[in-house]
Amino acid sequence: MYNNSKIYLTICKFVQKRGISLPILLDKQHFSELFTDLNIVTGLKISFFDENFNPILSHPKEDCKFCSLIKNNPYGNLKCTQAIKNAFLKCQKTKKDFSFTCNAGLCETVIPIIEAEKIIGYVLFGQTAENKDFSFLWEICKSLGIERQAFDKASSSLNVMSKNEISSACQIIKMCVQFRLFSESISASRSQQITAFKEYISNNLSSELTVSKICKQLNVSRTTLYELVKEELGTGISEYITLKRIQRAKKLLLSTNMSIAEIAEAVGIYDYNYFSKYFKAKTGLSPSKWRTLT
Repeated sequence: MYNNSKIYLTICKFVQKRGISLPILLDKQHFSELFTDLNIVTGLKISFFDENFNPILSHPKEDCKFCSLIKNNPYGNLKCTQAIKNAFLKCQKTKKDFSFTCNAGLCETVIPIIEAEKIIGYVLFGQTAENKDFSFLWEICKSLGIERQAFDKASSSLNVMSKNEISSACQIIKMCVQFRLFSESISASRSQQITAFKEYISNNLSSELTVSKICKQLNVSRTTLYELVKEELGTGISEYITLKRIQRAKKLLLSTNMSIAEIAEAVGIYDYNYFSKYFKAKTGLSPSKWRTLT
């Protein structure tokens, strides 16, 4: 089993690999990848539930062999379901991590995922024994009528972790989930910013568009705006504005009877001659030629 430092270093490596910057959206693909990596590191089954305790995703999808053996028993399955629900309710009430021993004798932990003081979901992990003495587990299985051979086969692959290791795993899982959520929220924020940028340009093409004015409108710095547009749109601010002005001019030339001078003003260029040269430089045709040929 990993010691704390080894687990931490391994986690740091894959966090860096995934591009999860340190620092609410649940991207299932991203969380599936995260839970896969966490499972590889810790050997734990990790599941995500919504705020109403409904399962969203797990890795691995299947229970461990021992849990499957217990759940195949109607009474064992009922007690398992009740134990997990009670753990969720306890966690919901306290808004704190809650570790417990399930009816089958295995260790489980529920972690509340909190955003703006509100629980938005839960992470459940566990299906692990605290030590290699499985006599207690056998007594539970025997009381359910499970045969010894089936017990031995199912318990042989059980994950074993000490209380300290479980506690460390809990902290690591919390850290990584919060990093992932923060990363998703940053991504959502960037998406909203670029949408606001595009809408502002579209709604103000007839006006003078300067970087300073755009920054003030969007409440971002010049550096942030330049980086945002370059990374999200693959172009510069001036180039994007030029593209949109040409696109708008083309549309007006084809769909209206506006004069070329009026179209020039509609796209924020108030000098007719400059507009004509500007349009031809970008399209290879003068505005009048474009209108007649297309």
